[in-house]
Amino acid sequence: MSHQHELYQWIDTVVMHLPSLSKPQVTGLAFLSFGMKHARL
Repeated sequence: MSHQHELYQWIDTVVMHLPSLSKPQVTGLAFLSFGMKHARL
């Protein structure tokens, strides 16, 4: 699975669990948490 596809799936997960966030907030949170996960590998 490409990282891009995995990131888009992660953004969808964040939206599902935090629907009150704006799109920029969701995107920022998803990028941050996705990056933190992959920095540990």
